[in-house]
Amino acid sequence: MPRVPPQQQQKSTNMEELKKGAWSPEEDKKLRAYIMKYGIWNWSQMPKFAGLSRTGKSCRLRWVNYLSPDVKRGPFSMEEVDIVVKMYQELGNRWSTIAARLPGRTDNEVKNFFHTHLKKHLGVKNNALVKSPRQDAKGWRKPKKMKRQIRSKLTKDLSTPVYYHLMFLHPAAAL
Repeated sequence: MPRVPPQQQQKSTNMEELKKGAWSPEEDKKLRAYIMKYGIWNWSQMPKFAGLSRTGKSCRLRWVNYLSPDVKRGPFSMEEVDIVVKMYQELGNRWSTIAARLPGRTDNEVKNFFHTHLKKHLGVKNNALVKSPRQDAKGWRKPKKMKRQIRSKLTKDLSTPVYYHLMFLHPAAAL
């Protein structure tokens, strides 16, 4: 069967009917109940069957980042903070790869934690990636100046445990 180009495909849901923005507790309940009963099978079809006016992508992201029982909640532990800092030094902003080292933490959660708690502490001023003739496997690299800045800051900070400097973020985790 020939494939139909995306611009010619008929949309099953009218764009005006789709809800955007914050999820309501009722929507969360519907999505959670549907997945618990039927499992995950087709994100693009699921909203229709679950009675939600959301896109499949929106449902998938809501489940993966917030509703899944596998998602770990609460403050980052000292060990997790240490892993995030060390992995950022090695990998830059490859949040999925970093999150894979932290069971129960999503890439989005790790990224948000870094930007709200660690970025200022580490003195990272600009984390934009630039295209360059010398690239890594993905075709991107961090500017040399930024790498040096991060490395020198981390070297100073790693002489004492990172979490020592970050106790003010999560004092309960220090107990």
